[in-house]
Amino acid sequence: QLACPLDLGCHSVGADDTAPTLSVFDYDQVQRGWREWDIGQSVLTAFMLAEGGSLPAGDPVPEAQAERQVAWFVEGYESVAGAGSVNRARLDRMIWLRKLFYARFCSRAKKEGVPEGMAWFIDYVLQWVEKAGLASVPEANADLPSEAKSE
Repeated sequence: QLACPLDLGCHSVGADDTAPTLSVFDYDQVQRGWREWDIGQSVLTAFMLAEGGSLPAGDPVPEAQAERQVAWFVEGYESVAGAGSVNRARLDRMIWLRKLFYARFCSRAKKEGVPEGMAWFIDYVLQWVEKAGLASVPEANADLPSEAKSE
């Protein structure tokens, strides 16, 4: 386990115009966790855009290549921690669990009532999970995808 930002996204990264580097500066939710969980959280938006389209319209976003972003994160971690240090079966499960969380959270929010300012996002996520085939995922954890059970 290592220190994971857990909310790494575009809002947490700065670019330096004078050098080809990125800086992470948002550490308010840091805790110890698996590198695969950190990657899964970090790439979730890319999967949303690739599978669900633009926010909130849902128009295709061909530039959103989630697997490419995953590959970049894996390459970055493994360039420091060593080849094979990212467990791909665990990573796939972590990405799936992030998607599942959003699917269940938004489905329940829709049933219980959504604050007006969040309605567009809840509707977008529900459309995304429908397109991604997660809308009918049962509540039981036993229904993990087979590749996620292999670990």
